[in-house]
Amino acid sequence: MQRNKNESRKNISHSPVSFFPSPQNRRSSRLANRSPAETARLKRVRRAKANDRERNRMHMLNLALEKLRDVLPAFPDETKLTKIETLRFANNYIW
Repeated sequence: MQRNKNESRKNISHSPVSFFPSPQNRRSSRLANRSPAETARLKRVRRAKANDRERNRMHMLNLALEKLRDVLPAFPDETKLTKIETLRFANNYIW
């Protein structure tokens, strides 16, 4: 006689004790060991790194848009196109 899948799952016993702490327990134990000054310093460092990444991302985006402006046909008045104008003009030029 065959048992269905639900019956076979009921017979599997799981140990309530885990060998590894849950991510929440690990995180809370790490944070509990830090002083408020250390936490503030880490926040400043993380924010500075995030600002650097964002600054670099925007710099690379602006360089790419400048290269795109260089290859697009120029307007008669030679005004610099905005970011959105550059993208729209490039899209229309391609299609």
